[in-house]
Amino acid sequence: MFNRKILRRKIIMQDLLSLFKELPKPDQGDVQSFSAIQIGGTSHRVGKDTAGCPVLLLSTTSGHGGPQIHLEHLEVQHSIRCRVISSKVVEEGIFTVIRCANANEELAGYFFNSIDPVLRVLGPAPTLEEVSRAIAHLIELFRALVQPPIKSVSGLWAELFVIRTGRDPIALLNSWHSTPEEKYDFNSDVQRIEVKSASQRSRVHHFSLEQLTPPSGCRVVIASLFADRSGGGTSLGDLVQEIRNLLPGSPELEEKFDRVIAQTLGNALRQSMTSRFDRQLAQESLIFFDAYTIPKIPDPLPAGISEVHFKADLSGCSDLSRQVLMDMGGIFASL
Repeated sequence: MFNRKILRRKIIMQDLLSLFKELPKPDQGDVQSFSAIQIGGTSHRVGKDTAGCPVLLLSTTSGHGGPQIHLEHLEVQHSIRCRVISSKVVEEGIFTVIRCANANEELAGYFFNSIDPVLRVLGPAPTLEEVSRAIAHLIELFRALVQPPIKSVSGLWAELFVIRTGRDPIALLNSWHSTPEEKYDFNSDVQRIEVKSASQRSRVHHFSLEQLTPPSGCRVVIASLFADRSGGGTSLGDLVQEIRNLLPGSPELEEKFDRVIAQTLGNALRQSMTSRFDRQLAQESLIFFDAYTIPKIPDPLPAGISEVHFKADLSGCSDLSRQVLMDMGGIFASL
């Protein structure tokens, strides 16, 4: 049986973006001509097309790979005869071609980060059906890049900051919402965490009434911090990479991580990655509250009123100590 852990180690040793940058552009001509280098432990290749765009060439066995995909920045073609130039040696072969179209350096980096879990799910010679299943999340990511953002970059930065600085970042990632539209940012059984950020050094946050009135038996902790933009601060891209470096080699968790970020920021993702915030201020201002102590509109609501949203000032609320969070256990202790 193919050892996927060995493949993971070899891929880690080979930075795919660095391999891509070293490749020359092939001569103009056939659009299916690529300069390429083989990825250790596989027959797959990192390539560069005649336009200088990044390409992944997957070596596959027999089968049916589904329809061709043409998105704004992603193209997938199955069973394509390619001309591959590697160290001045020219060969031809049949590959599934995954191309990042119209890519600048930032998008190329995003592409290679996104395909890393794909490579570790696949063996050295997958069937076309296996390739189609493995790249489904990649297609989903690039489709999200043309959608409008769902949350602000400061809100996502705050969530990732809480994950990165937590006692157990992996436990927090496992409980992180699967879609950015969910009511709480973290959810584990009867424990919920909602992250709120403010930029005016005033601990006033937006809430929905539902967030502060959880189901019976559930407990909600609010993580509150200041997220001020700072030219010398930590960028969103920095935090993403720091967390990616902590991931335990689980393609499923990496796919979730990438998917939630893409869905959250949509077509603002590329420019958002360079947004910087004051990390020291965030660290010093991060405190936690029991949702029951936060002022809210009293129940029951008048007949016909629903989906109530409001601002609440937390400056008069008592915060939870780290020891209390530890005693509460579960994902609260992971904070």
